[in-house]
Amino acid sequence: MTIPLRLIKLDHGFGRGVNLMKERAMSIHVEIPEPLAEKVARAAQSQGKSAETVVLEAVASQLDPLGRLNAALAPIRTAFQASGLTEDEAVELFEAEKHALRRERAAAEK
Repeated sequence: MTIPLRLIKLDHGFGRGVNLMKERAMSIHVEIPEPLAEKVARAAQSQGKSAETVVLEAVASQLDPLGRLNAALAPIRTAFQASGLTEDEAVELFEAEKHALRRERAAAEK
């Protein structure tokens, strides 16, 4: 399978006090070995995406390993901000819950 990829670079320019972003594309030709190409095709079909999109997302994920973690934690961060708790209050709440769970576990083991 051969997939022509279009990689995006953001060029941050400044003009008249305004941050202008210009998108520049870089094309690259990648030969994907058949066993991997089959996985890409299956993933694309199961996700309802093009093979190109699946490959670009895989590359982006590999280059930004914390991206998935940050995406997974986004709802938790939003809920924390909405709670109005300070960081210290949240730590105290988590510590209290941790100790309560340990007490429950110890009681269940007896």
